[in-house]
Amino acid sequence: MVDGAEKVAKRIADVAAECGISLVASLPDGWITTLITQFANDARFRHVAVNARNPRSGCARAHSSAAPARSR
Repeated sequence: MVDGAEKVAKRIADVAAECGISLVASLPDGWITTLITQFANDARFRHVAVNARNPRSGCARAHSSAAPARSR
């Protein structure tokens, strides 16, 4: 049986996918564990768990390696 938190997490993931979001980075957070798990297990997204000690470098590396090159 799916609980309320799982339904909400799935809906957030569905809307994010509809908006074209494909990369999700997250810091460890007990309040949104269900949402983080949804993104991590959903093939529509590339989930990057960022180390809480240095979140900027983790996000920057994940974004630069996942983002397609822009043409000028």
